Amino acid sequence: LSWKPELVTAWISHIPGVMDEANPRMKDAPGIVTAGEGDDGRYQVGTRFMEQARKLHLPVIWRSYANAGHEVPGEAVEMSKAFFTFHHERTKDILWRGRSRFASNPDAALTKPRFIGDAQEWKYFPMESDEAKAISEEHRVELPTEEIARFWAEREVVAESTE
Repeated sequence: LSWKPELVTAWISHIPGVMDEANPRMKDAPGIVTAGEGDDGRYQVGTRFMEQARKLHLPVIWRSYANAGHEVPGEAVEMSKAFFTFHHERTKDILWRGRSRFASNPDAALTKPRFIGDAQEWKYFPMESDEAKAISEEHRVELPTEEIARFWAEREVVAESTE
């Protein structure tokens, strides 16, 4: 993405060990970054990237998982499938004719979010609702569809101890 952003229409980084610096050239390619809070080093890589991405107003969805370490939670996989399906359907016609169409039509590259998530409460609300407007900028997550929002907000499954 940071090397050839004109070739990327959507991307995902699960449990990132290394990430390039967020930069303004990433503005037309929506992404997802997930991290397990139990994998401290990789969690910190993800949160540092997201701090930069927020400052640049990049279209990146952040989701951390309290009960995960270095494994990718099933919830993240399902959210990723919905995310890539949405972006594939949205861009397949443009890609068929060449990615450069995004450069001449920036609105084609990105969609307006329909839902806003609260990264403190892991709840989402319709974009124009009072609840969405009340979410602070640092906890605000823009979500393009309700299906993606549902996966994003889904509670983690905690394995019960057999002891």
